[in-house]
Amino acid sequence: MDQQPPAASLDVQPHAFEFSGKSKEYFKIWIVNLCLTIITAGIYSAWAKVRNTQYFYGNTHLNNAVFQYLAKPMVILKGRLIAVAVFIAYAVAASYYPIVEPIFFIALFALAPFVIVRSLRFRMRNTAYRNIRFNFTGSYGEAALVFLLLPIAIPLTLGIMYPYWQRRSQQFIVNNTAYGTSNFKLNCDTGPFIRVFITMFGLMLLAGLLMVGVFAIAPKIGPFVTPLLMFLAYSYGIAYVTATITNIVFNHSNLNQHSFESDLKPGSLFKIYLTNGIAVAFSLGLLIPWALVRLANYRAQCTQLNAAGDLDNFIAAEQRQVSALGEEFGEVFDFDVGL
Repeated sequence: MDQQPPAASLDVQPHAFEFSGKSKEYFKIWIVNLCLTIITAGIYSAWAKVRNTQYFYGNTHLNNAVFQYLAKPMVILKGRLIAVAVFIAYAVAASYYPIVEPIFFIALFALAPFVIVRSLRFRMRNTAYRNIRFNFTGSYGEAALVFLLLPIAIPLTLGIMYPYWQRRSQQFIVNNTAYGTSNFKLNCDTGPFIRVFITMFGLMLLAGLLMVGVFAIAPKIGPFVTPLLMFLAYSYGIAYVTATITNIVFNHSNLNQHSFESDLKPGSLFKIYLTNGIAVAFSLGLLIPWALVRLANYRAQCTQLNAAGDLDNFIAAEQRQVSALGEEFGEVFDFDVGL
């Protein structure tokens, strides 16, 4: 593989992500998917997932090219049928033998790393950009450490291990993801995640004190106001964590000499979540397509790739290396359990 020159010696060219999807256009796809899924008792949901994902991928632009989703509906359907069959078998067995229930949940917990790795591998290998597929190479052992052992330490340390776990889980996903033959890399210590944790704790403490204050000052309206305050605090918390963690991951990640940039605003994301939720509720779900397109458009507006050098040359080099590697990207495994 040719060595890339250091980023500092190359001209950095920003390439903004763009989303060109339209609410009315996506609504037609969404409503047909919904109706056919209901009519077929969920069988069509696999085709619906492919159509939905292909629409959003196909309308996400980067440097005059769009992303591709290559998964086959039948592969997804297999996974869902297997998952349903396992659940039915569990429900029947548990009704006759109650001891099956704890055994089932222990087995499910133990299988979590396997499911996570296989799902990520399926998703990545069925995603392509300029006819080059992504890949995921994470091991089951590392997944078990990150998603089984470390979470156990979080409650034992009263949450102190949470920022470290958050960093390790993000690094597991990013560092094991590749575009063609080049791996992504997340270069970040635990410090930014600690700041997110402390800020979130402070926001929740402030919200709690505000609720106590409402009860103290106006006890009659407290039962009516506090649920609203809890909802707003919870919604803002989700927006803050989502925006901040996304920014940390993108702003500290690179693909060879190329870097990324994300500038999501917690306040803006909170407004989108809040207004989307209100619109969906009052429209009885009919504005879900509008909400999804609006969110995808905002996320794309806040994201860009900073190419150190000619991006076309990098992609051409990846195409040559993938061809030389001679790897056949067929179906990665026989089923997909993701929704």
